[in-house]
Amino acid sequence: MRTTTARISLTLWTSKTLANGENPIMLAIRFNGQALLSSHFSCQPKHWDEKNECLKRSYSNYAGINKILADMKNQAIAAKLRFETDNIPYTAKMIVEAMKPKELSAKTLLFTDIMERLIKDRNLRWTTADCYRNIINQFYQFVGRKDIVLTEITDDNIIGFAQYIFDKHHNSNSVVAYISKISSIIKYANDNDISDHYPKKGFLWVNKNFKKQVHHKAITEDELAKLKVFFDYNLDKKDILKRTSKSFALAFYLCSYGCFGLAPVDLMKLKLENVEETVIQDQQCYKIITKRSKTNQPLSIIVPQITFYGNLFKQFYDTANTRQDYIFPIFSSATKSYNYSDDATLARMIKRTESIINNHLKDICKELGIQPITMYSARHSFVSHQIRQGTNISLVANALGRSVSGITCYIKNLTKDEELFNISLM
Repeated sequence: MRTTTARISLTLWTSKTLANGENPIMLAIRFNGQALLSSHFSCQPKHWDEKNECLKRSYSNYAGINKILADMKNQAIAAKLRFETDNIPYTAKMIVEAMKPKELSAKTLLFTDIMERLIKDRNLRWTTADCYRNIINQFYQFVGRKDIVLTEITDDNIIGFAQYIFDKHHNSNSVVAYISKISSIIKYANDNDISDHYPKKGFLWVNKNFKKQVHHKAITEDELAKLKVFFDYNLDKKDILKRTSKSFALAFYLCSYGCFGLAPVDLMKLKLENVEETVIQDQQCYKIITKRSKTNQPLSIIVPQITFYGNLFKQFYDTANTRQDYIFPIFSSATKSYNYSDDATLARMIKRTESIINNHLKDICKELGIQPITMYSARHSFVSHQIRQGTNISLVANALGRSVSGITCYIKNLTKDEELFNISLM
């Protein structure tokens, strides 16, 4: 039966399967033809609610993604209504064209608008997007106004802002990070033919005067052994399931190391559905199937149960059913379930939890008389130790969900006389 208005819906395209084993979520527009528009999100059928056209609560970050999907559908409906209000004959493809952003102009478009376009086009995480917005707001405070267009950003602005940040007691790393965000936005404008303006001298001056300091983030194997002994003999195991306790902080760090240096945010999201018990070479093991949030790369992690890390992981795994199936007591505990209304709130909670854990880790290191560590050092330490032990760098890269060329940024504390220089990257 022919309709007099376009039918617009969100649907899971089950006839197509992506490399990650999931099906793409599409916006379907049917009227005088059909158009399918990718949402750039995907999931398995068990996580898709076809009736309500949204992801189920079982899908990680479902609330934030559902909001993006709803906004996309509403944008299409708004385009349809404009055609119908103006009595303009239209097709499904015309609705898609009407949804495309208008051409940008460096002479009239505010720098903020270019930043927001970058955030949307690259589908940046909330944490990264908030970082961009915070830095640009500080840049506006420095120049004294917000209505800046790209071509007004000069070499003097860049140099002055770098000195301004440094004078606020930020270190060189922070200055480089701040300026790199501004550079990224301007390069985005260059790459998308919005403008060819680029204050090159200012950025070169910053790179020359604020060289990024490389910190030794990895700990030695002796230091790792001290942490394990400290956990076994100096901490109250009754507090291990309390997410704000020192016992949990060290246990979480050691679990990250034992899970191939899995990033804290990915460790926090693990649920029972991500873990299965299996036998490999006559050993009982935990097999963890998940994704790296930063790159969306699938990961497969093996933790033998007989090891220190397997025994530690077991304490969380065996009690996960009391926490809405979450392995670690971050998003839910045996006594309380936390409700996060949007991605921004969730991101702040994750950041706050990491801060609490890192503060506990620094206190532990101070007691042991070793260099201070953060959660991120577990990843660096895992890589460095594997390289020392002669593990093929391709296997290490695959375990971390990285390319071989990208794995070298994790290698710390290796001297000229060690195995690093004997390993072929081929």
